[in-house]
Formats: sequence, structure tokens, C-alpha cells
Amino acid sequence: MTIIAVDYGKVKCGYAVGTLFVAESGTVSKKELFEKIKAHDKVILGLPLSMSGNYSSQTFEVLQFGLKLLDLGKEVYLVDERLTTKMAKTYGKIDDDRFSAEQLLLTFIQNPATGTKFSKKTTECELDKGVCKLENNQTLIVFEVPIDEKLGPLLRVDSKDAAAVGFSRDPYTAYTMFKNGLFVLRVWDDLLSWVEKKKIESRQFCIIINVDFGHFLSDILELLMQENIQIRTIFCKTKDACS
Repeated sequence: MTIIAVDYGKVKCGYAVGTLFVAESGTVSKKELFEKIKAHDKVILGLPLSMSGNYSSQTFEVLQFGLKLLDLGKEVYLVDERLTTKMAKTYGKIDDDRFSAEQLLLTFIQNPATGTKFSKKTTECELDKGVCKLENNQTLIVFEVPIDEKLGPLLRVDSKDAAAVGFSRDPYTAYTMFKNGLFVLRVWDDLLSWVEKKKIESRQFCIIINVDFGHFLSDILELLMQENIQIRTIFCKTKDACS
């Protein structure tokens, strides 16, 4: 099965096709890209991240494109573009979409573990106890929980003085958080710094956390253990949408 790797850009996109090596590569417009991808079942997308390792606006544009590919029945993998960026600088190929796509393909072929499989997920939460209603000076923290069509409408921020942050290293989960208006982080230390700042101005915290990551909860609670702060925790279970 041939694989196609794509360096997804705002105007044009680099692509590379192959199995053991690059058999074909080039640059096409976004409109032409779907035609190129049509013949291939496995697609590798470069995942753009900031230098700090957090998500950027470009990250979510790529993930939105990835979701369209999933809907077409494609198998999608994401490879950290920072790996290929270093290679591009070494060879003086910065802003070369074709070269970037070739490096994405070769990186994945040589080590498939560099790719993160992109898949939709569903959530089951303890909603029988109600859900967090954000009002003045309240803060919501969502930890590794995809916000689906059931959970999303229940997490509306009712005041401009409320705040909501999400943390996830899973691209699909992060995308659902972003689409529901959360500020999304990927670097753990940055989340702890964000919470440290928010506890000064917020008196109520609601934490929605994936049970598989419950061991991280103690670090957050330790930061919030001070007088006059109310904490509510809701546990959720997550699974692949197809399972």
C-alpha cells in the first residue's frame, strides 16, 4: 500500500508518495490535493506545533483537514513537523513544501512510531451529578477529555469573567476543546503555570478529567489547596468512536 505524506499549507501543499522511498513528490493547490489523496488509503500529515511544543492556529487548521480525510475513510497519522523543520534548516530548504512532505514520508517509513494515529473519540461523564456552569470568577479545567456533542452544550461560559482551559496531547481531543472555545495547552508545565495564575482571581474551579489520567490530578489539587477555593471534580471515560 502506497502512502502519501502532506505538508498542508495555507495556499499550497507539498506531497510525497511512496512505500520504501519517495516515488513521487511535488506541490499542488488545496483544490488539487484531494485528487492526489484519493488513490491512497494512508495519509501522513505534518502537525505544526509552536517551538514550545504547544498548539497553534495552524495546528487546528491541519486537524480540521484531517477530520475531512477521516470522513472519507482514510487512515490518518500525524507527525510532529518540528522533526522535519530541523532537517529543512540543515539543508537550506526552509519554506520548501515539497521537501517537507518528502521528509515527513521518510520519517514515517523509517520509524512509524513517530506518527500519532488520528481518530475520533467519544466521552462518558458523571453527568448525573450535574455539570459545571461557569459564571463570574469561575474556572474550568478539562484534562484529556474530548468535548463531544453531549458534553459541549453543557460547558458554555456564561460570563466574560469566567475562564476555561483544556489540556491534551491527543490531537483529536485538543481539536474538540478548541472548537468549543477553550484555550488549549499541550505542555504540562504551561498548564500548571496557567492554574497558578488563575487561582489568584478565581474562587471556584471545576475539573473535568479523564479517569485514565487521574494520577495527574494531585498536581493540580496541590496548587489549589488554599482557603476559600471551591473545587469540583467530574470524571469521564474516553474511547475510540469506532469501538
